[in-house]
Amino acid sequence: MKMAKAKTRIVLVMVLFLAVCWAAMLVGHTESPQQTQARLLAQADDFAADGLYVRAIPLYQEALNYAQEASDQEEIEQRLLQTYSSYGDMASYVQLVEERAAQNRAAAQEYVTAANYYLTMGLSNRALPILAAGIENLGETDGELVRLWEENRYNYRWRNLGYSEILPAGDNGYYPVFNGSLWGYVEENGTVAIDMKYDWISAFDGGYALAQTGGRFYVILEDGSLYSIQDEAMTEGLGIFDGRRVLGKVGETWSYYGIEGEPIAESFQFDAYSMNSEGYVAVCQNGKWALMDDGGNYVTEFIWDGVRLDERGYAVNGGSLVVEKDGACVLVNTDGTEVSGFRFADAKAPGSDEWIAVCDESGRWGFADRTGAIQIECQYEDALSFNSGLAAVKQGGVWGYINASGEMIIEPVYEEAGSFLSGAAIARMNGSAGLLVLDYDGGEEG
Repeated sequence: MKMAKAKTRIVLVMVLFLAVCWAAMLVGHTESPQQTQARLLAQADDFAADGLYVRAIPLYQEALNYAQEASDQEEIEQRLLQTYSSYGDMASYVQLVEERAAQNRAAAQEYVTAANYYLTMGLSNRALPILAAGIENLGETDGELVRLWEENRYNYRWRNLGYSEILPAGDNGYYPVFNGSLWGYVEENGTVAIDMKYDWISAFDGGYALAQTGGRFYVILEDGSLYSIQDEAMTEGLGIFDGRRVLGKVGETWSYYGIEGEPIAESFQFDAYSMNSEGYVAVCQNGKWALMDDGGNYVTEFIWDGVRLDERGYAVNGGSLVVEKDGACVLVNTDGTEVSGFRFADAKAPGSDEWIAVCDESGRWGFADRTGAIQIECQYEDALSFNSGLAAVKQGGVWGYINASGEMIIEPVYEEAGSFLSGAAIARMNGSAGLLVLDYDGGEEG
């Protein structure tokens, strides 16, 4: 009898337990997404109020899965950001801000907080993309975002590579360097990529470079292997562009040759060439210059007395070039039209699409925009056009770098200085060439 009663009690308990479970399941199945979200948020808020952030965070994250309206998502994310901050989990805070920034939903203070997180760790290369995104997304022209951007965008390192000469890098990042006897290639950090064994070399383009050794010109590969021999009559070379054309001098004229050495532009023989840039090349014949596109079509006649080239041998940058005409330097667009307001005693080749270095009648250098309007007064002994937001200027016999506000960002201590191209500038100090490397270049090719 007692055993029967005990069994009855066990059955009743099991039935009650199953009923409770069934009821819980019914509640779970009948709870709407909005109710689930509200329940999770209430629990998370209670934990956060008690400082139990480690328990609140996963509940907020789960609640996000039930957000059906943009306003709900925004409200939950704001609670998450506040909780991450209170908990000290700034890595998660920054990750969420970056996700919001990608969708153009982050507020100015979120960008600032995320950027400061990286800046305190010395990671300006991580902070600056966040600031750049904030400035673009919010259309900021001043304020904390812009201030932080300007204060940190020009952080740089000086790398004294110890070579007699360095030329601008090619598209593979290899810098041609000269050790006083022979040429070779190094990477930005100074690691030798190809040993010093050439009499002359060009920068790489499309996997190829032009090199001279033993009195002959060769096309070489990125491991230093000889790929092809050029015409034995070639006496000078400028380099390779488009990964397939060699620009070299045979006899008294310059022309294009294929990477196998074959002539590919026999009807285009000139006294001088610029390197191809933005699909255009400047060519000289009988002392006069013209502009030609890379299809071999003349944009202008041979009407200019000279053309300004940059350190890479480019004439065209940012859709225009500087030419000499009637005793002055004039800006010309790639359709051949002259900019009427741009006329100076001297000027340098444009760099990117930024301000151009110009010289007045007194011989002092300053900067003008593409209309010819002076933006920084002529006051320097020499200058190069702006690139990557910086321009090299010579003052007191030495070179430094200014920004567009005319502030000296990199102090004038260098004997020579080049433009910032792809985040690095070639400079010389104490007779040795090295690189000024920006921590962040914004992806600019220059």
